[in-house]
Amino acid sequence: MLRGSGSRGGSKAYMEMIRVLNDGGKLFITPDGSQGPEYEVKEGAIKSALRTEAIMVPVSGQASRGWEIRNWDTFVIPKPFGRIVHVVGYPVDVKDLAEGDSVKDAITAGMIKAQEEADAWISG
Repeated sequence: MLRGSGSRGGSKAYMEMIRVLNDGGKLFITPDGSQGPEYEVKEGAIKSALRTEAIMVPVSGQASRGWEIRNWDTFVIPKPFGRIVHVVGYPVDVKDLAEGDSVKDAITAGMIKAQEEADAWISG
């Protein structure tokens, strides 16, 4: 587990992310950060993907029954006996994109689409 943000421990976490990716490891990142806003991919995730040519895969989920905790986003804790769905979006290969902004746009679009699909599975 790596912890870091733009305001606390980010440099150390970023360097560790680079090491893990260069060693062939995989990372699961909350790219919109702990402070939000929701679906806004932070610079560290983009830079680490560009630097290591990592492939980013948007993932989202939803629960049919849950407790909602409202902070910068809506965090859902699933209730027992509900349905849970996870959606894996299309991979974003940074080698196909020219700059950080296009990576940000692509992964943001992928995150939103994955969340919409998860919501549709639960509500539909």
